[in-house]
Amino acid sequence: MLIPVIAIYTIALGTLSLLIGLVDRRGTATHRCAQWWGRLILWTSGVRLELRGAPMPPAGTSCVFVANHSSIYDTPILLTAISHQLRIMAKATLGYVPFIGWHLSRSGHLLVDRKNPGASIFKKMKRLIGEGAS
Repeated sequence: MLIPVIAIYTIALGTLSLLIGLVDRRGTATHRCAQWWGRLILWTSGVRLELRGAPMPPAGTSCVFVANHSSIYDTPILLTAISHQLRIMAKATLGYVPFIGWHLSRSGHLLVDRKNPGASIFKKMKRLIGEGAS
């Protein structure tokens, strides 16, 4: 039951993200679609977040957040819990997945070829930080 519902969220918010991406070149509004996608997945799955520890840096601050990606919920949790404009570093093959890949490509996320990552990743990260993204 969860998979069809999550697929509907992914298609609906992915389509909205793509349409918004036509005018939102920096990815700010498309990131909001991703945040709603994460929230809806957690809500549908019955996952509740409890944030503990040191307070987050102010939302306008560019930061590097690192997660070990130990479950399928990592991405929805990060998108929900972190209020910063996030740009995710993901494997390049995700760029070929309908809706998710299209969103990643259009929203300025870093798609990395694991076999040949190259130094250009750091240039892209510097550009994103300059734009206020984390």
